[in-house]
Amino acid sequence: MKKYRDDLTGPRGSLPPQLLAGIPRDQIADATRAFVTSVNALGADFHRQLADRHMTPIARIADIKLTVPRLLGRDTKIEYVASGAQGSVYKLAIGDKPFALKINRQPYFITSELDSMHLTRRARNVFNRLYIGSRFEYDREKYTWILMDWVDGNRANSFELAREKLFYANLTKGLSYGDARAGNIKNGRVIDMGGLYKHEMKLSRAEIDAVKKMVYAMKTESWDKFITMIDTASQRTPAIIEYLFFYMNMMRFETPARFEKYRDIVSAYYRMLPVKADEHKRRGLFR
Repeated sequence: MKKYRDDLTGPRGSLPPQLLAGIPRDQIADATRAFVTSVNALGADFHRQLADRHMTPIARIADIKLTVPRLLGRDTKIEYVASGAQGSVYKLAIGDKPFALKINRQPYFITSELDSMHLTRRARNVFNRLYIGSRFEYDREKYTWILMDWVDGNRANSFELAREKLFYANLTKGLSYGDARAGNIKNGRVIDMGGLYKHEMKLSRAEIDAVKKMVYAMKTESWDKFITMIDTASQRTPAIIEYLFFYMNMMRFETPARFEKYRDIVSAYYRMLPVKADEHKRRGLFR
């Protein structure tokens, strides 16, 4: 099925498969467009009410009352869950299917989630999946929303799991040779698709496998194993440390709290590498 995406600033992804039942194949694009338009309006209403409250503390975001229309011909309910530094998460029930809807509150945070969506669909090391998202505009600023799987259990924990999903997806993006068709990797060269820095790193197949093992050690919180691997990498394959340092610091504002110690140890090892000071300045990594 061809994904609906009208331009580079428009929606990304496609409707969740569980919502496609009953929609004729030739009407999916129109249904997707109507869905995106409705959720864009919902996001704009969220920001309008947020502005009326003059950016009140996170604890009071729960006071915002959103009214969601019927989506895809189904009854829809929305319920506030939690808020973090960048966005607020709602439980959006479309018919009998629950999803998590994240509306970002920061206008500068507009690319990484949307650019990672296609990766989370096929990756095995994510907690839940991103389905569809879009940019929308309010008061001449651009914001984003993302629709993802709903994680049952603790309400606030659902938000943290969504952050961890994004963390893994970004840290391993472009690290599969099967992604070559998407342009993420060319002849072993890992390319920064986020575009935050003009920087490229070349990793061998063995180094890519090592990075994946280190990410898995973080996921399973195998601290001793991670330390052993990064110590070995510092002596034999410093490119691994450079890659981890670059991506973990690029995602600094979205790093889940329990992974900060891994980011800090990676930064410590990176500072011991024989990298020239002007290289640090050129990459903008130490501001």
